[in-house]
Amino acid sequence: MIVHVLLLVLLASVAEATTYYVRTDGNNANAGTTNSAGGAWATIGYAAANATVAGDLVLIQDGTYTEGEIDLNSAGTSGSRIVFRAQNALRAILASTARGDLGQQAIVFNANYVTVDGLKIIKDSGTTGSPPAGAYYTVRCLGSNVPTAASPSTGIVGCTFTNGFIDYIAHFYGGWKSNQDNSELSFSTVYSAEIFNNSDSIIRGNTIYSTVPGGRQGSCLYTKGGAHRTIVDRNICHITADGDIGLYAGGDSSTSYLYDSGTGYESYDVAIRNNFVYLDPGVPIPQNYMLGARSSSAPVFYNNSAYGSAYVQDNRFESPSPNTDASTWKNNTMDCRGQKAHRDDPSVSSGGWTYNTAPTIDYNNYYNCTINIPTQTHGFTSNPLFVSTTDLHLQSGSPMRDVGLTIGSFSNDIDGETRPQGSAWDIGADEYTVAGGSFPLGKAKGLGLF
Repeated sequence: MIVHVLLLVLLASVAEATTYYVRTDGNNANAGTTNSAGGAWATIGYAAANATVAGDLVLIQDGTYTEGEIDLNSAGTSGSRIVFRAQNALRAILASTARGDLGQQAIVFNANYVTVDGLKIIKDSGTTGSPPAGAYYTVRCLGSNVPTAASPSTGIVGCTFTNGFIDYIAHFYGGWKSNQDNSELSFSTVYSAEIFNNSDSIIRGNTIYSTVPGGRQGSCLYTKGGAHRTIVDRNICHITADGDIGLYAGGDSSTSYLYDSGTGYESYDVAIRNNFVYLDPGVPIPQNYMLGARSSSAPVFYNNSAYGSAYVQDNRFESPSPNTDASTWKNNTMDCRGQKAHRDDPSVSSGGWTYNTAPTIDYNNYYNCTINIPTQTHGFTSNPLFVSTTDLHLQSGSPMRDVGLTIGSFSNDIDGETRPQGSAWDIGADEYTVAGGSFPLGKAKGLGLF
């Protein structure tokens, strides 16, 4: 009898999850449960306030929705998320009137296990504003607790933004930022992203531009503030302005926000792998860094491909100023374009490469680099033969084929293809395939990211 009652309760809770619809010709007085003008809701914000049960699905129909800040305050569960999904990816458009200089953000994730899927976010053409003094982003995932070594959880977890587009909007500090554990930014186009003091998040399959408002130094991605075990995988990073940075383990936060202010580490065990990083045409070469670590504990850089400028390992922002210790660089290939391989000499524990535990650097290819090329047991200085300066896949004759090291923590390349395709792993983000060629993952999915 008790088992039957529990089963009925479980079935009832499952039945409560509902599919709702949003249409530009809908009405918020409707029930929201049918895909028609007389049945659907009219705004995404109203749907966010009323789709409150774990498992609820909101299907947003094609069209432009001009709305202010949208707060996602209702929680799903790990097995039954609340999902806001464009019926057709990138054809449901949020034209946001939110303004960072007024303390607003276009979308704010304030609850566990919420997903936004396929939404395109742009600025409403009639909305103006100035760059904010604070860190207000187009999309922000907020935790309820600031993690520390004594209390490591962010409280709220599971923010996911996928298959979408976050446009450059000048009155926001950047495109996407998460303070939630287990966050995901995937298969989207975004102008600048940041992971801040959370654990076990993943940045995968995105096209990321370093451009940010206000004239400050931009970056494709920082993982900082005490970020733990972030995976940065299969992204394409466009460095779009002089002085900008590509993909970075660590950062330059105030020590009051760090996970452990006693050590000052900005990140722990970050994995940056299988990424393309390059300067966009016309961007000056010398002042940009493709990949880097700052005040970071044990970051790893595996199988990345870069075109232009230098890697950097720098430790000089924080007080206390921790070393970037025990970093690992393997299977990376870059065309330095006549610049330094690394900003400082990695063989000397001083300046930008101060460390307690020396970096491990092997199986990397430094082509067309002038100075600060590290000594490697298995090193290369060959032309990698990229397809072009804007497509870092390998040509068939590339000397990067079948000369890399097997890495045990993953087994695919930037396109999701299995490594190895030949006798050994290829060096760089692309594992060359003979049959069918290679295509960027986002483009293959039809997301129009390239």
